[in-house]
Amino acid sequence: MAGAVGRALLLLFGLWLPGCVASLPPPFRDFRTPDVWHLRLMLLLEEALKEAGWQVRPGPTPQSISTHPRTIAHLLLYRVEGYVELVPIDSHRVRLYVHAYRYYVLGRSRIGHLNAALSRRVAEPIGRALRKRGFEPVPYALRPITIE
Repeated sequence: MAGAVGRALLLLFGLWLPGCVASLPPPFRDFRTPDVWHLRLMLLLEEALKEAGWQVRPGPTPQSISTHPRTIAHLLLYRVEGYVELVPIDSHRVRLYVHAYRYYVLGRSRIGHLNAALSRRVAEPIGRALRKRGFEPVPYALRPITIE
């Protein structure tokens, strides 16, 4: 009898534990690119960002496109602002980076990993706009591991 109760409690704990683990998607998403020339690719990326409601600006390198920062969320003690950057990684992939910051009354701090809700708020509209232009999302499990 005691063994059955112990196994039942262990099973309940095993089912409960994964629900307590935070879901922290990485601050980027990858997309397979349509088969187009580099200049056309950059124009498609810029169009997608504009359609998703972002103001485009030149990226830190000629091969990237960035946006102006904007408010992503207002929370109780701080607001979250951020900008995105689209960077072709190779001839078949583009990476969407999300650069987010918490702004407090007296300063700011960088957010290394967005929670799932903030990640969806930023990346989903851009992802929809990219899919309309022939880009395909690359699932996290299929991304190659790179050592930098």
